[in-house]
Amino acid sequence: MEEQNLDIIAKYRKLQRYINTEAKIVSATYHPSPIEEDFRIGYLDRFFLRKANQQTGIIEEVDAKTYKKFMNNPLFAKTRIRWKIMGPLNTTFNDDGSVKEYGIAHANKRSIELGKKDISNLDKFLVDYTKFYKG
Repeated sequence: MEEQNLDIIAKYRKLQRYINTEAKIVSATYHPSPIEEDFRIGYLDRFFLRKANQQTGIIEEVDAKTYKKFMNNPLFAKTRIRWKIMGPLNTTFNDDGSVKEYGIAHANKRSIELGKKDISNLDKFLVDYTKFYKG
């Protein structure tokens, strides 16, 4: 019984160091501003966090540095998605009907679907698939 109690205390102490980071996430909310380099590349990486125990909880967009701080924090669900900002608005096709290039909205919707594997309600947070689009 004593060994079990020590194990519980050890787990509590391990989690305790993450508790204080919760308040910091609100001040870390981030609104990306693509730069010319992002437009040259054609996309930017976007980072999101949500409390892990709140399946429909508030999602925060954060910068890469903040995202890295939360990487090993079990109290938060996290995801990184690639957000397309350059290219055709609509999907283009080759003469044979195969996809030549996915359009902005289609590509970003696909990125959101991948991100939903980690943050299930991401599609409720990201609704403008053409945000940051530069044609």
